[in-house]
Amino acid sequence: VPLTASGVLASGFKGVAELHPVLTVNAVCAALNFALDPLLMWGLLGFPAMGVAGAAVATNVCSLVASVLSFWLLLKQGVPMRWAAPDLRTLALITRIGLPVSLGGILFTGIYIALGRLLGSLGGANLAALGLGHRVEAFAYTVCEGFGAAAATIVGQWLGAGCERQARESAAHAARVAGWVMLPLAMLFVALARPIVSLITNDPATIGPAVSYLYIVSITFPLMGVEHVMDGALTGAGDTTPSLLWGLLLNLARLPAALWLCRRFGVEGVWTAITVSTALKAVVKWRAFRRSRLPLLSERAVA
Repeated sequence: VPLTASGVLASGFKGVAELHPVLTVNAVCAALNFALDPLLMWGLLGFPAMGVAGAAVATNVCSLVASVLSFWLLLKQGVPMRWAAPDLRTLALITRIGLPVSLGGILFTGIYIALGRLLGSLGGANLAALGLGHRVEAFAYTVCEGFGAAAATIVGQWLGAGCERQARESAAHAARVAGWVMLPLAMLFVALARPIVSLITNDPATIGPAVSYLYIVSITFPLMGVEHVMDGALTGAGDTTPSLLWGLLLNLARLPAALWLCRRFGVEGVWTAITVSTALKAVVKWRAFRRSRLPLLSERAVA
């Protein structure tokens, strides 16, 4: 419950275009988690030694702190927070927008479990390389998520003001900026792939496929930025179904593509399937936003 509440409250800050408090909350909770983990895992300073369960307890405590702190900061921002009976129309709107996003995340996780089985059949080192590559790639992914959150906020606010042209132009501008920002980051990851991987592991069997993962996947970092912006723009417009459908279709396509390519190119074929699907998702989601009827704008006109 605290984890869900903290996520909802963080989205509240995005809705009012105040993202600095989110950074403050995340920084406080990261520091708190860093302090609590050794205390609860190893039983320092009189705390019980709980092992891995201690890390879980620390995470729950931090989620609770994040929820309370976010609630207080929202009140300071002047956002009215009061107990009220649920509004069925609002709940229906939240479900319509949020359900496709949630289903997309669940299905994406399931697809990667299947990819993990495929990589495991090619050798345990390849599966380890995928996990290591994801940890390194998370830096670029987080930058892209920032652009997506900004796009969702700006598009939603323009549509709330009834300005369709400005909403579409802001999404296009955000996509261009994201692409250009991610380009030098992609070049950096390609140039430093081996040194970065070597900092994390010294296992030669893992280093090789992990480096090839970064070489291949980094090429599409600019398009990954565009994809996240379009996801955010569609969310801000209240039109999340295209993101679910195209994401599901192209993420599922990774499985047969990876199976076919790995027979010819080995593990690099799996990385190529991931890369090509990322590029295609950017293109089709960009087209989906251009063709979107912008449901939130339509509802505003009706209201």
